[in-house]
Amino acid sequence: MVESFPKTKIIEGIAIPDFWDAEIFRSALNYKAQSDDIFLVVYPKSGTTWMQVILYTLMNDGKAFDNSMAEYFACTPFLELVGGRGMKNMHRPCVIKTHLPF
Repeated sequence: MVESFPKTKIIEGIAIPDFWDAEIFRSALNYKAQSDDIFLVVYPKSGTTWMQVILYTLMNDGKAFDNSMAEYFACTPFLELVGGRGMKNMHRPCVIKTHLPF
């Protein structure tokens, strides 16, 4: 029996899914954090969404998020997918989620 593994590529020594844009990923690696950035850094598949909800609740005096999940995810960008350039127009303070090895 042949097992299949997700296709990956190596960028700057880090394995990423083959379908991710290499230039956007490089832009993420070069992102210069702003003084009001809040990073949510977790290991892949270890509860990123759950941690996102907890962080949102803490930052909003215990108020649960009451809008659509799509809107919620849009306000907490995944650095590897939007890159450093994609962070320029984000609302401040900005919560940035990532799996990058900082």
